[in-house]
Amino acid sequence: PSNAIEISTPNINDMRLLSDNIYNDIDSSFKTIIFNKQQELKHIYNSFKLNSIDAKFEFIQNNIKNIKQNLSSVFKNKLQEYAQNIILLKQSFAQNNPKNKQKKSYVQITKNDKLIDVDTLNIEDEISLESVNNIFKCKIVAKKKIY
Repeated sequence: PSNAIEISTPNINDMRLLSDNIYNDIDSSFKTIIFNKQQELKHIYNSFKLNSIDAKFEFIQNNIKNIKQNLSSVFKNKLQEYAQNIILLKQSFAQNNPKNKQKKSYVQITKNDKLIDVDTLNIEDEISLESVNNIFKCKIVAKKKIY
């Protein structure tokens, strides 16, 4: 009879092993569920963070800052370009001004108050010879090519 009772009752070690397995399965399931919920919460938090007003405001502020810097550099470059053009125009004007060309026998030929090339003149053209101190009105009476 005692052997029958021993066989019919579960072994304590088997019961402990079964309870440990059940505990480990439940623990593993809870850990998996908690991990998945944590990941879901992190995802939701990051989504809210990306779409928050603060993030959008910061993004817009950075865009405005970049636009200001770009405009500033563009304006600076344009101003430098215009300043360089002004300097070049001043130099060109100074070089082409008859008052600055004090060479002996230097004249500019104009026709209808416009500078012209001497090779474009024809017989009977009325022109002006302009030096630093005088303007001479002339008429072409002859033309001879020099080779």
